[in-house]
Amino acid sequence: MDELVFCGEFEHSIDSQGRIAIPKDWRHKDKETRFIILPNKNFLHLYPIESFQHFLSKAKEISIVDRKKAMALAKIASRAQECRCDKQGRIKIPAKLQAVADLNGSATMVGAFTSAQLWSQANWEIELENEDENDFMDEIMNIG
Repeated sequence: MDELVFCGEFEHSIDSQGRIAIPKDWRHKDKETRFIILPNKNFLHLYPIESFQHFLSKAKEISIVDRKKAMALAKIASRAQECRCDKQGRIKIPAKLQAVADLNGSATMVGAFTSAQLWSQANWEIELENEDENDFMDEIMNIG
């Protein structure tokens, strides 16, 4: 399986139909590229469908009588959007999701290795201003 890896930062415009081009290195070369878009507080997560399969397999194990977990799944799914790259490598981001991340005609696309994030340029700059380089290096050390 050719696993997608998301590295780098790109600024892309969003056309009047809500479409944005996905960087070529962030797409499969020999098969359809599908993503799940999930909103966060002020940005959007973009997960390749293959990576999201693990979450889906865990979700299938949740009992329908576990109301709290079932409601959590419903809340996540109601906000999620599945999308496919078209022949030009673009995905369509619904207006409602664009509004969550303040995407006004453009997005800063940020690689996060296993997923990507779509930010407004202003929100991304604020996030970078608030960072402490030692904090994120500490987090990286905790992963390994």
